Amino acid sequence: MHHCYLSITLKLALRSLKFLIRLTAVLCSTDTMVRQAAMVVKCVLLIYYKNSKGRHYRRQGQMLTVVEYSLLLYRALLPAPVWYRFFLNKEYGSLFSSLTTGLYLTFKVASMVEKVLLVPLFIS
Repeated sequence: MHHCYLSITLKLALRSLKFLIRLTAVLCSTDTMVRQAAMVVKCVLLIYYKNSKGRHYRRQGQMLTVVEYSLLLYRALLPAPVWYRFFLNKEYGSLFSSLTTGLYLTFKVASMVEKVLLVPLFIS
């Protein structure tokens, strides 16, 4: 009986580990693509302000700051649906999955509110 329980536990752990590795790979690749896309947007802004008449250094800096903080906010929100699905896994019990999902969403929302409230301090 003990051997059967150990085998089931090991299978669950290996399945969760495989899912976690795949999840991490997906999140890393999407994060890299988002960062590269933001770099393209920043380069376009730099080219635009270089070719404009006069020097608008302050406006250029503000636009780059807006792009950077938008990127940070988007990158923080990007993995939320994936981790939500991971934490909502019912294999470990409904109570545990509900508790971990609730904690994750609470911390994520608190983090987002903090980041949104800090943005106006750096743009002005």
